[in-house]
Amino acid sequence: MDGEVQKRLISRNRPAEQILTCAPMPVIEILSPEDRISRHNERLSDYRSRGIRNIWVIDPARRVALDCSMATWLPVDELHIEAIPIVLPLADMWKELGNESINVG
Repeated sequence: MDGEVQKRLISRNRPAEQILTCAPMPVIEILSPEDRISRHNERLSDYRSRGIRNIWVIDPARRVALDCSMATWLPVDELHIEAIPIVLPLADMWKELGNESINVG
């Protein structure tokens, strides 16, 4: 793993920062039933302007994940960080949730 990647991973052994000085590699937003797309678009744009390259939104009620790294909302089957070998397939998570009612928030 190169030094830049290591620098951007946040260790639990490091003291917590009140304000992050280095953009995290991924950001994952979980939608709640009362969330509005317009509010998220503003937040996602802010993440992109801060240099965050992997931005995902998960809608547990609809069982869908969206890649919002660019200015669009693209459905994806897995969350993948290209700089390091981290892949999170979502099929297993959706299967585990089954037909359960989702209560977010």
